[in-house]
Amino acid sequence: MRASGLQPGDPSGEVIELLDDDMDAFGYRGPTPVADGGSPRWVPPVIGLVLTGMIVYVVVSSVSSPHRPDAAPSTTAVETTALTPATTVAPLATAPYVAAEPPVGYALMGAEDSPATTQELGGDYGYQLWVAASSSAPFDSWFSIRSWGGGGTVFSAQDAYRVDVDGRSIAIGHRPGGVTTADFSLDNKLGVTLTSGSLSDGNVVRVASSVVDDGTHALLSYPALLDGFRRISTTPPLLAIRRSPTVHAYYARSDDPRDNFSIDVAPLDFDPSGGLGAAADRIVALRYGLTRTMLFTVSGYAAIAGAMADQPDVTVATWLTDDAVVTLTAMMPISRLVAIARTVHEVPGDTWQVMKQQARANLADANREYPFQEQPSQAVSFGTDANGTRWTVRVANATFGTEPQLAWHWSGLNATTEPSNTAQIHTFLDHDQTFVVADAPREITPTATLRVTLAGGDPVDIPFQDLGPEYDRTFAAYAFSEAGPYTAEALSADGRILASWSALL
Repeated sequence: MRASGLQPGDPSGEVIELLDDDMDAFGYRGPTPVADGGSPRWVPPVIGLVLTGMIVYVVVSSVSSPHRPDAAPSTTAVETTALTPATTVAPLATAPYVAAEPPVGYALMGAEDSPATTQELGGDYGYQLWVAASSSAPFDSWFSIRSWGGGGTVFSAQDAYRVDVDGRSIAIGHRPGGVTTADFSLDNKLGVTLTSGSLSDGNVVRVASSVVDDGTHALLSYPALLDGFRRISTTPPLLAIRRSPTVHAYYARSDDPRDNFSIDVAPLDFDPSGGLGAAADRIVALRYGLTRTMLFTVSGYAAIAGAMADQPDVTVATWLTDDAVVTLTAMMPISRLVAIARTVHEVPGDTWQVMKQQARANLADANREYPFQEQPSQAVSFGTDANGTRWTVRVANATFGTEPQLAWHWSGLNATTEPSNTAQIHTFLDHDQTFVVADAPREITPTATLRVTLAGGDPVDIPFQDLGPEYDRTFAAYAFSEAGPYTAEALSADGRILASWSALL
């Protein structure tokens, strides 16, 4: 590592996986000679949290504020790569109306043709993308910093471990596609997510601990860390990919509204046949903002799909037609979203008006039929952490519509998980405490143990609890305040591993 900055390391995985070398994954429209196996049909959108491109952050009571580094923000100007201007075309007033034919069980829940605002698309949030100056994608090192305002909010992360730097809690998570994320809060006023391709955990922490709040945005207080990197974009990836939609449709399963997908259609407001220009931010977002990508076609147009690098549960499929940018967004496997995307087609205006009426009726029915209901909770486990803070974890049976849920409660926070026919472990971090919860069908865990081991520490064993006949499973939970990597295992009486989770590299 260079003393003055970050040394890009060997990538832990390809940031972009190009499955077809004959297709242009990032740029321009145009039918290809590849046969399209999908037939035209209907269309979708996604839950509000995905629409804004935000990560789940929750309000927490009785927590202390992270400490801001003493170093003052630097006013040194940072070089931004100049983007080659290009001849642009006049934006269309509206985009084509579209629909898709989803799998059986989905219903149209929304159809709108009002222009989306910048705020709805995440454009009011600060964003910076930095790449190694001497490398070329897709094997280069890069990191992005995304921030947003939210007075009184404290980050909450799942499947991560905590690092404390000068009183600041940073949640480090390892995501699919060789991506590392760091989530933290600045004085409970500004939420920040740092996403990196191929930088080590140590370097990710160095950058994250240098981020400060200048009053409106997050910036780096130590420019020397950026030695060897250059900033190439300040446009949030989801905003850059979607552009400014004027047509939006949303589908959800009639028996589980959480299973949904959306489609946004924006006028083609840049010249896709010329240089980068206005298309540059979209090209950059597709290259660095997506992981686990695959190429496919829709009605002869080249399309790309993948998962958002900093939100790996959010998947995107997008392509350019002759006059529009089409983008599907969901929280489902990439291959499943691609299958739906292949059914997208244009519809005439009178059909669109009928779709809007049907969507209003379907949404009203869904709101009546799928409330969240929870039974009284029971204590699973309690104790005192290393800071002397008492904690108690409780659980309750719950339903969302017709789907069974488990509702977990602790320290003013709530989380829901779905029961399974196997043992499972979930981990949650809420600023200065980590909670590990486990559940399993009663018949396979009558004498099971949850074992939590912090790096460098002794294992802690917590027996699974049978909370009574109203539950068809047993439960275990543990909380700790120590920072650092850890592992968690659900063990049978004979030592077999029934489920496991590890934050260790």
